Amino acid sequence: YSFEYCLSLAIITIPDSVESIGNYAFGNQENDFIICCETASAPSSWKPNWCAPKAVIVWDCKNNDVAVDGHIYVVKDSVRYVIKDGSATVAKQSKNIAVAIICESITYKGASYPVTSIQDKAFDFCKNLTSVTVPGSVTSIGSDAFRFCDSLTNVTLTEGIVEIGESAFRHCTKLKSIIVPNGVTTIGDSAFEYCLELTTITLPDSVTSLNSNVFYLCLNLIDIDIPKNVTSIGNGAFNGCQKLTSVNIPDGVTSIGDCAFLGCEKLTSVTIPLGVTSIGNRAFDGCYDLVNITIPDSVTYIGEFAFVNCLDLKNITIPGGVTSISNGTFSGCTSLTSIIIPEGVTSIGDCAFLGCEKLTSVTISSTVTHIGEYAFYECNMLKSAIFENTSEWYYGETLIATEYLLDPSVAAILIINYYLYSWHR
Repeated sequence: YSFEYCLSLAIITIPDSVESIGNYAFGNQENDFIICCETASAPSSWKPNWCAPKAVIVWDCKNNDVAVDGHIYVVKDSVRYVIKDGSATVAKQSKNIAVAIICESITYKGASYPVTSIQDKAFDFCKNLTSVTVPGSVTSIGSDAFRFCDSLTNVTLTEGIVEIGESAFRHCTKLKSIIVPNGVTTIGDSAFEYCLELTTITLPDSVTSLNSNVFYLCLNLIDIDIPKNVTSIGNGAFNGCQKLTSVNIPDGVTSIGDCAFLGCEKLTSVTIPLGVTSIGNRAFDGCYDLVNITIPDSVTYIGEFAFVNCLDLKNITIPGGVTSISNGTFSGCTSLTSIIIPEGVTSIGDCAFLGCEKLTSVTISSTVTHIGEYAFYECNMLKSAIFENTSEWYYGETLIATEYLLDPSVAAILIINYYLYSWHR
């Protein structure tokens, strides 16, 4: 048990003078732990369970440049590399590494190998890592590459990188700013998730999409310029960015995902460009300070609870291409004063305007055939409900007299108080 649970130990050399190793001397190590043995095979005096079964054992090794299954492991300036097929990759690192200056190339036995990538999980949970420099020879940063590097404060990325993998910098809680170089086209899901102190990030125009949860819970992110070539904003992309005050969505964006801006409490205004066709479920849920938002005519779908609890939202225009108001879309919009349901909309979902306590007037177009349960519940200031088609409306199984709906003030009382069942015609 001599080295059992030495979880940061990455590589060790055992000289051929060692005659005895006890059981489990290297037990419970990381899966990629490398043991370099100068002897050609285990002496009979070594106990049969001397190391963990998943350890990489290299026999007849005389130096720290190690060949394993066609891979060559090289250590340079405390950074581990693996060479294969003419190039080098940054390999799994020791947990104790503090500074990583990645080389552009590695020389092994007189040959030079360019460093082209950073392996998945290469620096995962390297909690002492404070600084990393990535050269232009590297084209891809693997998934989880720097995940949970809690002390990482300085990241230098050089032009040449094309891809930043999923969760690459996830939970780098001390990282305050980063410049993503020109040429990067892909930033994976959750790449900067939970970077609690990240205040600024520069993204190049080469980026084409903001994937799911890419900036999830970046609590201190204040503003961001979304690159002009981005075509979609993924689910939860800015979820929980509590200090984000404004965002410009470029013209090329066609969709805004579920929960994309959920919990962006300080967001005051958003301009959604012509070309966006869908706004996802809870996309702007809890954007308390959102006063103005323009929804273009290109939008045909607004998801459930898309604007729930937008407390300062005073007016909204629903585009003519929308065919239904989803469940809870505007519930809790306590500053909303009036709403026009346009021609083309056929249904108003459950709780669609629930708790819009300052709503005074609503116009319901002739194409609407369904009003969901609790749709206007607790809209206690509603004085006028104009039904453009007043005939054959049912509350549950009960036919509502047409003359009641001809009077907007009476109709308003009815849709507030008759909420337990849906209305339909």
